[in-house]
Amino acid sequence: MAIKAAPFEPEAYMNLAIEQDKKGDHEEARKNFKKALILGAGKPDVLYNYGYYQETSGDLVKAARFYSRCLTIAPYDSRALNAMGVLLIRVKKFDKAAKYLKSAVDICPEKPGIRLNLVVALLKLDRKREALRHLDAILAEYPDNKNAKLLQKMLQQ
Repeated sequence: MAIKAAPFEPEAYMNLAIEQDKKGDHEEARKNFKKALILGAGKPDVLYNYGYYQETSGDLVKAARFYSRCLTIAPYDSRALNAMGVLLIRVKKFDKAAKYLKSAVDICPEKPGIRLNLVVALLKLDRKREALRHLDAILAEYPDNKNAKLLQKMLQQ
């Protein structure tokens, strides 16, 4: 998501890097993310987006480091909590993932994607009852959510 910024502000370099990465110009994206980090090392948006960039580039260790830095500055950043939870699911640290995702759901209970990620982590921990409670909450609010309906159907089999 682009953030309004004046030239030479960290958000300007970050936005440029995001667009360059989308276009496949990864080297220029990396350079502009580095500039954004130099100017905005304490800005949660810059840290989160650089973490996401690292994750999509395959460097999960760096991604986790930048998500953690973002959460140190902004501990209630639901995007970073969700991203860290998903990353931890990917590396099979389901207990830690569930903690991050539970925090994200507490902050943004209205976002079904975050809650679905929590359901996945809970199922991996064999906490089916709790997972079903969250799945029911999604479907109560969003009865046409395809992913939730698919997951519910799988669990009923």
